[in-house]
Amino acid sequence: MAFSETLEASLGGAMEGPTILLVEGNAYSRSMASIVLRASGYEVVEAGDGITALALAKSSHPDLVIVDLNMSGMSGLDVTRQLFAMDETKDIPIVALTKDYSPANIEELAEAGCRGYIRKPIDTNNLAAQIEPYIGH
Repeated sequence: MAFSETLEASLGGAMEGPTILLVEGNAYSRSMASIVLRASGYEVVEAGDGITALALAKSSHPDLVIVDLNMSGMSGLDVTRQLFAMDETKDIPIVALTKDYSPANIEELAEAGCRGYIRKPIDTNNLAAQIEPYIGH
């Protein structure tokens, strides 16, 4: 039995909390946010692009999707629209990562299916608190 399995068994089951799909095109930002979320008790599934995010959302059924709006290839807004349109993912809360929090952008996010947004650059000191309203812990 591996050490992690032994530790998990001694804690009486799963060590991780709710699952978050973190979609961030910048590898460094994704890594930093992932470390903070894991330290806060969340299981984190990572995607660096929209196509991967859509596949992971279908297969992992996360409790929350955090999506960067500014990614190469498929934008985070397009990812959000597609997740919101699919029956198997439409009920998953989606929170956008954005530098543009103008009223017009926030309205566009809401219309696409986002339930909220987090300002970029990500404030890792407050990330767990920022997602708390969107996820049951």
